[in-house]
Amino acid sequence: MVGLVTVAALLGLRPEDGPQRPRPTPQPAIPATAREPLGVLEGTTDAVRDIQTSELSALLTDLYQRAFLPPLPPPAATAAKRTGPPPTPVPRPDPAELVTQEAQPAFASGRTAFASGDATVRDGRVSFAGMVLTEQDRGVTALLEVEFTGTGSVPVAGTAVRPLRLRQAGQLYCIRTDQGWRLGGFDVQLTAEREVPPPSAKAPAPRAVALARWMP
Repeated sequence: MVGLVTVAALLGLRPEDGPQRPRPTPQPAIPATAREPLGVLEGTTDAVRDIQTSELSALLTDLYQRAFLPPLPPPAATAAKRTGPPPTPVPRPDPAELVTQEAQPAFASGRTAFASGDATVRDGRVSFAGMVLTEQDRGVTALLEVEFTGTGSVPVAGTAVRPLRLRQAGQLYCIRTDQGWRLGGFDVQLTAEREVPPPSAKAPAPRAVALARWMP
């Protein structure tokens, strides 16, 4: 007698494997990468420069994700509940936590240059270049030329949305502290451009959204 071959057997699944869990949805991210090797003081080894580049990349990734990405989705266990009000998204940490105490007031005043406003940013990236220095009164610092670009959408009427591009460019002054690298100064401008799909008219020129400028 020829036995029946089950689908589970064909797939190599065992009864104890049970149903397969769905894969988690990838979360939006804003990676920061150096577009060229950082300038360093004479005598600095390549290994030290690589470490400084990695640390600054981590700071900028964290800073821009906190500033521009929407809140995180609720924990899976909470989201799975079917009763009661919808689960509340988890707010991202305050980007001001990554700013030096001296620069805090200026960062608060220029916060709109580090925010998406009414837009929802899906993803983006930051590129940077610059110089790492050792200053007598501040220790190890870095003056960086940065460019952030983000894509997302903005509400236009009722429930309708329109694609949007954000761009921030300028300089960031970073200081190495006991807690790691922190933002200690900035001179940046944020612009927004609404994308108009064809066959509509040409998209309007980018408009300046906010300007933030403070250096120690």
